[in-house]
Amino acid sequence: MIVIGTFLAPLPFFEMLSDTRIWIISSIRLLAIPAVVFLLISPFVHDPLLLGIPVLLAAMPVAANTVLLSEEYGVNAELASKGVFISTLLSLVTIPLISIFLLP
Repeated sequence: MIVIGTFLAPLPFFEMLSDTRIWIISSIRLLAIPAVVFLLISPFVHDPLLLGIPVLLAAMPVAANTVLLSEEYGVNAELASKGVFISTLLSLVTIPLISIFLLP
């Protein structure tokens, strides 16, 4: 998290939120992938708890390791930091919504 902060600290706040590609990819990551997991697993699992666990795991935001790996391999670590930040912000809304959807 310290590494992510070092990449995000010099950026203006609105520049962190201005990349539409990251918003689109994060939305797909946080909404479409859990929906696909739900559709693939639901015919085989009928217990709501056992169905909800993989769906919620698929709905988690991008891991902070992406920033460390992008820094290690010399690619755009600033973009990876923005991706972690935006996907974490979006997950504050999407995870509760998906949890409510999974309630019996």
